[in-house]
Amino acid sequence: MNDVWYSANAEDWRGGPPAPWAVRFGHAALAFAGKLWVLGGTTITSNDFALLNDVWCLTPVPLTIEAEHASPYQVGEALTLRLAGLGLPPGVTYQWMKDGVALAGERSDAYHLAAAGEAASGSYTCEIGGSAFGTAGPAVIVVSDAPRVPVGAAVLAGAVLGVLLLGARKLRR
Repeated sequence: MNDVWYSANAEDWRGGPPAPWAVRFGHAALAFAGKLWVLGGTTITSNDFALLNDVWCLTPVPLTIEAEHASPYQVGEALTLRLAGLGLPPGVTYQWMKDGVALAGERSDAYHLAAAGEAASGSYTCEIGGSAFGTAGPAVIVVSDAPRVPVGAAVLAGAVLGVLLLGARKLRR
């Protein structure tokens, strides 16, 4: 086969997107210098065996998901998530996922909803394959119809509450 499996802890394994090399058997695969190397092998062509004399290398890359602003988003607001990775080589493929399920047709470096509904709330990841591999995320997005509290107002409300609680303690003494 030409599938790639990976794990951060050697216990929980995930299948990655399809690899760029041809289906093969009898090859050597090893991890060296932080990369996955596939060396040679044999394939079947037209009911015959063919020896492969090639070397492939996959490089894991650090990936993050950037959102336009912090969650929560308002119902009806545009939502754009963008994949940010350093040094992505040509030939990279993308697949956006929501709550572990592939989003059909979402195969670019950005995921966009013109008007997000509450159903858009969830945990988003993006997997890359092809000439590199990795998973970005999760980015947890909440979409709500509740009014958004400005950050400054939330900090001010917390400070006032803290003063009130401190004052209440002094009155009890």
